[in-house]
Amino acid sequence: MPNLAGEIERYEKEQSHSTQLLEEKVRQNAQLIQLLHQSEIAKDTDGIIAKLKKASVGQYRLEDAEWNVFMKAVDEKFPSFSFTLSDSRRNISELEMRFCYLRKAGFSGPQIRSLIGISRTTAWRWANRYSWISREKERRGRKRME
Repeated sequence: MPNLAGEIERYEKEQSHSTQLLEEKVRQNAQLIQLLHQSEIAKDTDGIIAKLKKASVGQYRLEDAEWNVFMKAVDEKFPSFSFTLSDSRRNISELEMRFCYLRKAGFSGPQIRSLIGISRTTAWRWANRYSWISREKERRGRKRME
């Protein structure tokens, strides 16, 4: 019997060690997947930025999939932004959403109007409606300077 108890204890230790190794591999895989995802977004983002620049001067029109890549890139840089945005207004149109994302990314009023095809008046109204986006940037800027 003492031999059996010793064997059980040895198997339990081996199993515990194997479980720890497996958990470490799972953590490593999760990190690799996250790095790969960030790398893919970075590649996509470079292309989208070039297209946004062309689109802002009327040389290109972004497709819905490209807008999604752009919005994901902004979400990567500002993780709580989409939640704050969806929490701030219940019924936000796709154009308003794009307006807010472009504002968050630092595009100027004329660039935004050109990119999403809205009037100056609409841009002004939305800028006032979503003024918290600009105030949020100003607060972060002040914190950095302090």
